[in-house]
Amino acid sequence: MLTKWLGRQGFTALHAPSGGAGLALADARNHPKVVDMTIARLRRDLAGAGRVLVLPDRSGMELGTRLKQAKPRIEVSYMSGYTDNQDVRDILSRPENRFLQKPFTAKALLTQVQKALS
Repeated sequence: MLTKWLGRQGFTALHAPSGGAGLALADARNHPKVVDMTIARLRRDLAGAGRVLVLPDRSGMELGTRLKQAKPRIEVSYMSGYTDNQDVRDILSRPENRFLQKPFTAKALLTQVQKALS
């Protein structure tokens, strides 16, 4: 649903069936387009925008960390409906991290993506 909505907003959206496949998509050697941003759900999947990844087999925290290590310029935003857990506290403690509290509005998501990509 997120990838379709972002596509309708003019972003190129990519889907991957696993974390490994998503990391491969983010690798410029494996895909002709550059992945500019990811949006990581903290509960085992990751979706990114600009070009979008959905990665269902790893935590968003793990994937965000691995993507930032491999591609320091990639923007990572995290989203969760649960703010009372250690991953969320870790993310919120770092000013460079972006976080969307679920549920969020389409406008909030679009604003987050536009800020990250500007």
